[in-house]
Amino acid sequence: MRSGFDFGKVIIQEDLTERMLHSGVVYTDINGRMEISMGPKDSVHDIVKGDAPATYVRLSGGGMKIEGAEVDSKVIESIKEESIRAERYFGRPLDIEFAFTEEGLVFLQARPLPSLTDSAVREFEIRNAESMLENARTLGLSDIPLGVGNYREILADSKATQLGSSTFNYIFTGDGTNVLGAMQLGRNELGYENGYEVFPQVLTLGGKVYYNFIGDSMQFRPSGITLAEYVGAAERFYIKEVKENPDKLNYPELGLYIQFPDEAKRAGLDEKPFEKLVERNRQEIRNIKVPGSAPKKINANLTEDMEECIKEIRRNADAIRAGSATEYVKAARLAFFAMEDVKHVLIRLKAENPDYYEGLAKEFGSSDPERLRNAIIYDESIRSFELESKEENRYIGSFELSIERDFPPKRSYRKGRQIANGALEEAVSMARLALENREKVKFYLFRDYDVLYQLYAHLRMISKFGGDVFRLKFEELDLLAEETPRAEYRISLRRDIESRPGALFPDPLFMSAARAQTVVKPKERIEMVFGRLDDGEHAFIAGKGMKMLKEVDQTISIGGDTKLLVVQDNIRPGSHIFTQLSDYNIPVVSLSGNLFWQIEESGILRLKKIGDMVEIIRN
Repeated sequence: MRSGFDFGKVIIQEDLTERMLHSGVVYTDINGRMEISMGPKDSVHDIVKGDAPATYVRLSGGGMKIEGAEVDSKVIESIKEESIRAERYFGRPLDIEFAFTEEGLVFLQARPLPSLTDSAVREFEIRNAESMLENARTLGLSDIPLGVGNYREILADSKATQLGSSTFNYIFTGDGTNVLGAMQLGRNELGYENGYEVFPQVLTLGGKVYYNFIGDSMQFRPSGITLAEYVGAAERFYIKEVKENPDKLNYPELGLYIQFPDEAKRAGLDEKPFEKLVERNRQEIRNIKVPGSAPKKINANLTEDMEECIKEIRRNADAIRAGSATEYVKAARLAFFAMEDVKHVLIRLKAENPDYYEGLAKEFGSSDPERLRNAIIYDESIRSFELESKEENRYIGSFELSIERDFPPKRSYRKGRQIANGALEEAVSMARLALENREKVKFYLFRDYDVLYQLYAHLRMISKFGGDVFRLKFEELDLLAEETPRAEYRISLRRDIESRPGALFPDPLFMSAARAQTVVKPKERIEMVFGRLDDGEHAFIAGKGMKMLKEVDQTISIGGDTKLLVVQDNIRPGSHIFTQLSDYNIPVVSLSGNLFWQIEESGILRLKKIGDMVEIIRN
């Protein structure tokens, strides 16, 4: 037998009717919850026809609600786990028909659920985020806060794509299992103790980029401090503080990145490893050899074969990860330390020589140690490479790989004022050296990043997906050539997410409260079955933009001018009609039988959308 498609093959499935212990339908994510409609033996056939299931299960936020006949919880747990695994495999919520036999769960049929509510997408995204952050959760953290900081800026903010941010993750934090990223490689070379706990560094949720500060901070743990000790300090200070004041989340230096003995003492950690860390970092800065010349642009090795193009992308990503990205991480790490070192010198000066400190504050315009530090360091321009605007120098840009590269900006150099204090002068001089090194090392990283940009632009051209390739993740690129349907499933969902007005998640985002959302519950309300309405009030006149389905069969035809579907509440999850209606990206409202018949053909149905609930407004 031959398939009519250019991918896959025809699968002839064994008849399991006589072996079924249970069977039914799973919606892996609809209205923010998993729904299982099931019954004994071959009940699946009756359920899809619209008959009420013997058992109806709602799984949401870790809770479970069962209506009808009892079923062994192990059976339900197995159905849940395997369904989520299938959902993760295909990359979007699914409608699954299943059978449960002595050997376990068997999928009879699976298809995507295309018309998803905001709550369904939110739940789907949270489940994926929790899976990605599993290694951070096992560290013993009570919460994982996700912030913003300047990472939306370097990842192009609203222009950030799944491919851009996931490539950044792979290069800088590896794959979370076997491949160390540039963050780990660079900081291991500087004498820190870290492994995979930082993965992933950034997450794209609901179309927005979030930064994993708590994972990143684990890399600032010096030899001699255990992971458990550092986690304990982060719990006692940082997580507690940012929960009380979330605005501090995006300023992680406020207690999260412990680098100096006095900070360690306040956090209840042994000071000696931090004393060694400070001396080692200072010596590393003294030994810096700043690059003398900027690199020239490299032309990518372009091939018309898509599989070869993807291999070339992976080869270059690995070269960047172990090469220029690692060197940049070391340079950036030392620059960050040097800046903090100046602040600590100023704090000591304020206590030991207040008159001199007051004079500095007046001259540079700030008495706050952090602001004064910045004013003094940047009083002298940080040197960078000055290059002509020639094509060989066009490679500077953000870490978002869908955005065209550019030439380095022109800068003017300014000499700083003299500083009389010896200790402060040395610290400032070292900070300026470290900052100059970071700025110049960055040119090599962006030169190499530009090669990836060229390869992605070429992949966009030779792939049938065009610009949609940027909706895939780095680890999903092989799907373009090997499993096109799976690529399409992921792309369609992410396109849908991008088209949704408003934000699915707040800034910042605490994973412990990610599912929580404020929903106004009016006295009389009904739940939308699927689809969505914009917030606010909507009025529909029967026959004008609204279609009422009183009697249905297995063939549904919805007119192009239909704006709302009103159905009786006997259209149950698991039925064919329920699944077929999900093909239409039109809000579907299920009304109780009595209320349904009160709406006359000439009457007006007024609905008010509040969150994910719909209120009926009576005239």
